[in-house]
Amino acid sequence: MNFKKQIITLTLLMVLINSCISYRNDFGRKRFNCCKLTMKRNTNKEVYKIIDTTKLYKLTSILNITDSTYLKEFNKTYLKFYADGKVGKFHDYDDTNVNSLNPEKATLGVYRYSKGKLTIQTYLQTAQGGGFIKDKLNKNTADFLEFGDEESSWKYVKVDIPKEFLIYKPDW
Repeated sequence: MNFKKQIITLTLLMVLINSCISYRNDFGRKRFNCCKLTMKRNTNKEVYKIIDTTKLYKLTSILNITDSTYLKEFNKTYLKFYADGKVGKFHDYDDTNVNSLNPEKATLGVYRYSKGKLTIQTYLQTAQGGGFIKDKLNKNTADFLEFGDEESSWKYVKVDIPKEFLIYKPDW
């Protein structure tokens, strides 16, 4: 086989392999055929003492821990927990539009409750590529969840949603 045919064959093989690993759904959200999540989904029922799968959690503040300042502007973000260890991150929730909570519009993620600690893992898309990030629950009350790492803390306040919005199952 000549060099040009080898390059074409190698390129086609790489495209085929990449298409087997991930794809984009109808809303342009990345989904994975092969499991790229490094964290197993939750099976511990104790987690439901902390999270409520019939509510949304709205991001209300982001604290930069290194200099103790709050970000003044950030994207609207909502977390929706599902009963099967999956969590979706939404950016366009509208409380008058049931379709705004369609999980196909969400950034995919999973959660796990183990040894008294809740961790979520979500996909982060950047200009340089993408990858999975993990956030650990630092603090919680009946009204909010606060996730964070060494640099930042994200506070999510519990939000009621209409019961008719609870019709979806995640596509990941």
